Amino acid sequence: MRHFARYGFEGASLQAIAEEVGTSKQALIYHFKSKEGLREAVIEDMVRGWNEELPRLMTALTRREVPFEEALSTVFVRLLEKPERARFVIQERLRRTGAESVQGPLTAFWLELATELVRSGQREGTVAPEVDAEMWSISLADLIVNAFAFTDPKANARWRSRRLKEVARIVGTSLHPAR
Repeated sequence: MRHFARYGFEGASLQAIAEEVGTSKQALIYHFKSKEGLREAVIEDMVRGWNEELPRLMTALTRREVPFEEALSTVFVRLLEKPERARFVIQERLRRTGAESVQGPLTAFWLELATELVRSGQREGTVAPEVDAEMWSISLADLIVNAFAFTDPKANARWRSRRLKEVARIVGTSLHPAR
């Protein structure tokens, strides 16, 4: 993932990746069949991890009684620990054009789930009816990825806390009816 995030798919070298992980290029090809197979394995690994976190995040965001800064904190901490995750997502989105760039294999599941949770909140009256659920979900993904893709993981805790609180405020106020 680090190599794909740094150089993009086209710029990634199986030889360099093999050296980085301490194996041979032949071993990579044997196990993953191709560079595309390795890329797909990286995506599958990321999806597995995020599939556990996204439902918790979206549930917190669409329910007024649940403080969602904690849920956002989990996502942000993961991205701050390894900003290459966000960079990899950006690289994947840059590889695609048109509608495919939004609905690539790395984001399709998350966007569908987020959109449905926003719509569910609208039906329950906890999310403003004027929120465009699909565009909100896409915008949230963009905000999170872009906010942390190029952030220094060594940024001080006060700065990270301030950033988390402000993003949480923006996200939360965008969902709920004006008071």
